[in-house]
Amino acid sequence: MIAQNPAAAKLIGDSGPSCIGLPFFSMIAPEHRDLSMIHFRSCLQGVIQRYDALMQPPDGQQKDIQVTQVPIALDQQWVGAYTMLQDMTVFRDMQRCLLKNQAQLSYAQKMARFGIWELDPIYRVFKWSDEVFRIFGLNRSPDGFIPLISVLDMIHPEDHTLAEQSVSGLAHELSCDVRYRIVRPDGEERVVSSRQEAICDGKLMGTLQDISEWGRAQYSGQQADKLASLAQLAGGVAHEIRNPLTSIKGFVRLFEASFNSEGLATAPANREKYLHIINDEVLRIERIIAELVSLVTAPCVVGAVNLQGLLQELIDDFKDKLEESNTHVKTIVDPRAILIRCEPGQMKRALANLVQNAIDAMPDDGIVRIVTSMLGDQVQIQVIDQGHGVQFDELPKLGEPFYSTKEGGTGLSLLVSRQIVALHGGALTFASEPGHGFTATITIPV
Repeated sequence: MIAQNPAAAKLIGDSGPSCIGLPFFSMIAPEHRDLSMIHFRSCLQGVIQRYDALMQPPDGQQKDIQVTQVPIALDQQWVGAYTMLQDMTVFRDMQRCLLKNQAQLSYAQKMARFGIWELDPIYRVFKWSDEVFRIFGLNRSPDGFIPLISVLDMIHPEDHTLAEQSVSGLAHELSCDVRYRIVRPDGEERVVSSRQEAICDGKLMGTLQDISEWGRAQYSGQQADKLASLAQLAGGVAHEIRNPLTSIKGFVRLFEASFNSEGLATAPANREKYLHIINDEVLRIERIIAELVSLVTAPCVVGAVNLQGLLQELIDDFKDKLEESNTHVKTIVDPRAILIRCEPGQMKRALANLVQNAIDAMPDDGIVRIVTSMLGDQVQIQVIDQGHGVQFDELPKLGEPFYSTKEGGTGLSLLVSRQIVALHGGALTFASEPGHGFTATITIPV
């Protein structure tokens, strides 16, 4: 290295000035050094090079960098290269986080057995998630696209008109729910439930769920209620995730333009603003996915559990949050309710969701009360806060997916708690008086 400007010295670290005279490649991480040498040799052939690498400067912190090398000519010979470095660490961290979220979302779809699709009605082409390909028994296409005509060919002949009308009818309807049969390449018939909506940019988006194991005939009674809830959940997930993804894609494009000096986002203040927005949206997706995955609970294997010990573990888990908000938790345990029959991990998660909601509902210095009591052959656990409460007409909606009285809330935490309590043969109910707090009550058999 012959010379460096102040920006390069800052990127290399405090030891930057002392790096003059050291080979540039000595500051590249060993696993990327050979590739960097190959690019440099190509640069000495007169070809501009651009590549990504890990930099490990002496006494410095490892960074993701983008390297651009421009050949230097002297007496009509290539003798060296101008090397430009762009710190991509934060950007690459965002990319890795997005890839992780995509993998988690794919896993959640697989466990819930529903997929997400998008249809361009002009070009008549679907874009499917991995789970939709699995439902149809097809190998995923490289880009995730599949022509509409190919999909319609897989619809059962008796349901073909119904499925086609459901797509074309979206031009006049806000949303559409339809169930039809498909015939997979291996000849197997499956029954699917599709929920779809028109999107403002002219595209259609929806979810597809394989409901074959619930019955192919009437979809009535309790089974139909379950399918409707799952379809509602799936549609909500698609809607909630699409908005932040659209925002993230827009700002990533601004970043790409700025790195190529083609955009107006080169100012550091703008980049910090964009990174902040991207990070907020990624965290929202992460929270939705985590709550969605938590809906897929493990089999409930109950045993005798010390209730007071379980509550103490719960409070210990919230220690940092309680100190941060200066919130206090008081427990009143009925001595007759020392032992309960439950799966401790799941029951603690159900209670944790209720305690978290209680903390969020109150200003600082509030008190959360956890009161247990015996009611015949049942144990009752109440989580009581001192917040503003909710309106009476809102109580029946609590626990529905993506209904929340909390700004930015998804409603999934209460849905998870309700599901866990139901697996224990119990019930989760709510009571509130506006201005006088909120009470969530778990009742389970002894």
